[in-house]
Amino acid sequence: MGGIVALEEINAARASSLSRFFGVFDNRSFLLQEHAGEVVRAHDTTSFIACQNPGGSDTGIEFLSHRMRGRFPVRLNLGYDEATEAKLVPDPRIRAVFRSLRESTAIHTPASTRLLHQYATNVTTFGPKLARAFLVAAFEEDERDEVRETLGNGTRSRA
Repeated sequence: MGGIVALEEINAARASSLSRFFGVFDNRSFLLQEHAGEVVRAHDTTSFIACQNPGGSDTGIEFLSHRMRGRFPVRLNLGYDEATEAKLVPDPRIRAVFRSLRESTAIHTPASTRLLHQYATNVTTFGPKLARAFLVAAFEEDERDEVRETLGNGTRSRA
């Protein structure tokens, strides 16, 4: 019986590790070297999905190689789900700050939904001043002035 194999943040894996999956994607089988060369085959109805974060040399996250991307014939760019983010973080001022961070050409570190939720939680737990300091620290050194400026423009009150 088949199933779905989900590979989370696939582009965070080393290329040498990913190359071991080529046979799985191409022939639906792989070699278990630890078990005397036993070949394990995936069922015909097995599907593989993978998720990745935005990559590039300025993010510290690599893009998948052309060889690996070619093994995933369907690719979707889902972006950020504003409805989900509104449920996680009801304060529209905080969400507006994150929209600005995402739109900034000076910031390459992803302003992820996870970071948004963490920041909102930190505002409640530690107060706005410490939450801002924690958020700024989550970005690269050369991005921090831009983050501070964005926070200053969008969070004059409690955000």
